[in-house]
Amino acid sequence: MKVLLSLTLVLTWLERCSGSAGWVFTEPQLQASAGDSVLLQCLFRGSPAKGWTVTKVDWLRMPGASAQ
Repeated sequence: MKVLLSLTLVLTWLERCSGSAGWVFTEPQLQASAGDSVLLQCLFRGSPAKGWTVTKVDWLRMPGASAQ
């Protein structure tokens, strides 16, 4: 869970600092009990100079496994 909280803070920081370089959309509201699997979704939208490309990244944290 500590890894997810750190990742959430980094993604929130990216969202606030995106400015004209593009945008980052996240779902930072995570709720889970000990031992639950957690999915964090993030969308990166590139700048107009790159044609407004959208990249979706999903992080899945499962109990007893490394982040995927």
